[in-house]
Amino acid sequence: MNARLALVPQPREATPAVGQGKDWLSWLEERLDPAWRPGEWQADRLLFEGDPANDSTMIWKCRVAACSTLVRVGGGRCTSCARDARETQMAPEAFDAAHQPLRAKRLVGSPEQPRCLVVGSGGQCEREAQSKGMCNAHEVAFRRWARKVPGLTIADWQRDSAPKPLPHRGSCIVIGCNREQVSYQLCQAHGSRHQGVRNSPPAVAPVLRNHQFWLGGVSPIVRTEILLALQDRDRAGNRLDPTAVRLVVQHLADAKTLCGLGISAINFGGVRNSTAGRSLLGAMQRIVENTHRRFSGVDPSLDDVWDASAMGLWSASHRRYDAVSGTIDFTAVRQKWLREVLKEWARTVRPDVQTLRINLKAFSIAGETLARRPGGGETPSRLTGADMTAVVQAIKRARKDDGSPYAASSLSGFLGGWFSVLDFARSSGFLDDVPGSFSRARHHRVALVDPNEEQAGRALPDNVIRQLDASLHLLVGSNRRWSAEVSQRFYQAAYAILRDTGRRLGEVVTLKTRCVELADENPELVYDNRKAGRHGRRLPITRELADLILEWEEHRATLPLSTIAQPWLFPSSMHLARGAGHIRGDSLAAALREWVRSIPQLDSELIGPDGTPLPFDRSLITAHAFRHTYAQRHADAGVPVDVLRDLMDHRSVDTTMGYYQVTLKRKREAVQAMAPLAVDRFGNPSPYPADRYEIGAVAVPFGNCTEPSNVKAGGGSCPIRFQCSGCSFYRPDPSYLPAIEDHIRSLKADRETADAIGAAPFVLDNVTAQIDSFREVATTMRGRLASLSEEERQEIEEASRTLRKARATSTHQLLPLTVINQRKERH
Repeated sequence: MNARLALVPQPREATPAVGQGKDWLSWLEERLDPAWRPGEWQADRLLFEGDPANDSTMIWKCRVAACSTLVRVGGGRCTSCARDARETQMAPEAFDAAHQPLRAKRLVGSPEQPRCLVVGSGGQCEREAQSKGMCNAHEVAFRRWARKVPGLTIADWQRDSAPKPLPHRGSCIVIGCNREQVSYQLCQAHGSRHQGVRNSPPAVAPVLRNHQFWLGGVSPIVRTEILLALQDRDRAGNRLDPTAVRLVVQHLADAKTLCGLGISAINFGGVRNSTAGRSLLGAMQRIVENTHRRFSGVDPSLDDVWDASAMGLWSASHRRYDAVSGTIDFTAVRQKWLREVLKEWARTVRPDVQTLRINLKAFSIAGETLARRPGGGETPSRLTGADMTAVVQAIKRARKDDGSPYAASSLSGFLGGWFSVLDFARSSGFLDDVPGSFSRARHHRVALVDPNEEQAGRALPDNVIRQLDASLHLLVGSNRRWSAEVSQRFYQAAYAILRDTGRRLGEVVTLKTRCVELADENPELVYDNRKAGRHGRRLPITRELADLILEWEEHRATLPLSTIAQPWLFPSSMHLARGAGHIRGDSLAAALREWVRSIPQLDSELIGPDGTPLPFDRSLITAHAFRHTYAQRHADAGVPVDVLRDLMDHRSVDTTMGYYQVTLKRKREAVQAMAPLAVDRFGNPSPYPADRYEIGAVAVPFGNCTEPSNVKAGGGSCPIRFQCSGCSFYRPDPSYLPAIEDHIRSLKADRETADAIGAAPFVLDNVTAQIDSFREVATTMRGRLASLSEEERQEIEEASRTLRKARATSTHQLLPLTVINQRKERH
């Protein structure tokens, strides 16, 4: 296509029919893969028998070790074993290992099919066991002997009568049945249904099980169309569900072709699996109809209204499967040449439907804007830079259909789509006649508002977290392949990681197995910060969380997983080819939302007029809210900002600072509550006025210091080298309790080290005295807090958190006009 064709669309010549000279059936047969599904598809019998070892087939062995029944749910039990499991008190793992089904469940016709136990000189009898572990012939013979010899055992009978082993009589002629023939070439079950048939094999309908389907009951064209569609779905990475295929085939007995078939008129009767069957039939019809368009030489991209399904476009960048419905109407672009530019870009780039709709919206806005300009935008060679500016301004002022404004990110997407298509067209030579002034300028952009995903105020209150933890039994999720028990463990482990690590949703779903490692006997979580492109990051975690992750990892190792899903801690149960192998972030987020909606009651911290708690806004409970909660919890505990920056894996400390924002009003209220509770180094009350809390004292690691020279130095000139417990100017308050307790533990470790290296007694005495002094201060403050009312204690705790947060980011400035002479170390 040259520039002239792009600017003034010319009618295209009809594409010659690809299948010209051949009928539809022959054309289809040439495109079938004769080696499709070896070991499963039997072309001569038109029979499919799914292999539970094939990861692409939705059929699995019952999880009970002694049962070989096939089920449609990976890691699930068959109906009888599930019933037995509900009636027992055994642990699930112990039940699966020890349970013996009442009836031997075997794959019919498989090598595991029980054979007659009679053994003679010629070997073991080859016929199937029917009663008492013997075939019908030997069982009848045994009964005859037993009438003559009361109490006769099978072993005695074999020893005395020496029965001869019998050969196998061949398989039942019914398609799909591999049981041994008994009479009229039929097995015992099918022979009993057709006792009146003589001299000819009966026309018996196939007997099919979970892992089978038969295509002999449909016309040759429909059969070939089904095979083509199934093979195409195989290449796209979709699992094959024999049960759904069997249900589809049952409803296509009278169909002549899938093309144009009215699926909505087909009555599936609401039977089990009907939803999966109808969905599969729709997907196969779309494949067949798209194939028929290629056979007929029809190019759907020539029209101004595209069928998303016929074009074979993906639904969205994060939904990597073909769109099943929807249209793209290019007539929304008023100028034909502009419409053709967008269509040619779509033909070449093959974008997903979501991206195409975004660019179509941008082009429709541009078309409307140019239509109001001189010339109406119909003559591309007359466009100017002013026209481009008018288009950009129109996009920046665009509104939704309801009149509400678009988000800045949406407007930026429209503008980016507009320019990306024009850049493609100009580089491809489609816009050679359009002046260069009709192009992007430096000021043609949308100013984005930085939402700051780490902004404070989005953390969940502690009481909400406690209520969520108490409702964990409701977090079950849903998974067609896994049992409810497995799904519950899956989602509860993911929730615990979100809650206790503060990692982003994408970082949690991409955790790999063996993500817990030990560093100096302390567990760490190894994850990838994909947002910033920093992989192999490490985060200290609690021992409880590490044990929970290891427990889930041990359980997931027992699940039937595809090869691509093996590396991931949270694997996807869907087929591997169209995804990365792990659960998608939006799927986990949806499961969390559904769980939150299922919780009967969630109270907030606010009290209503009647004295009962007001309901909490559930829309605030999102996967990312747990990240804010994790950060805010550490900030409230007084963790230094540089430490929290590393925990959050932020590039800039400015981002982390959002969690330490304390208003002057809150700080003043905290000081007023804390100042009366200050004590001296002996633990005796030593309150001082609130207005002197920060002016007359300076914060040191374990309390406030009122020594004048140290206050002037901003806490950097202690006369006794920060041995606060021995200083008469030391004024701690309850907000320093965590720091004091940490310091006591540190001093104890120092004393052990000093004793181990044989330090002088005065060193040990000094450290011991500091420990005793700090312990006395801490004990006194705890006693005073215990004597307060519950409401007063809560007020003090809140004030303590506020002051610790303020101190975590404070930088002590020297008082003005003060000269400090630092003491020098003596050598």
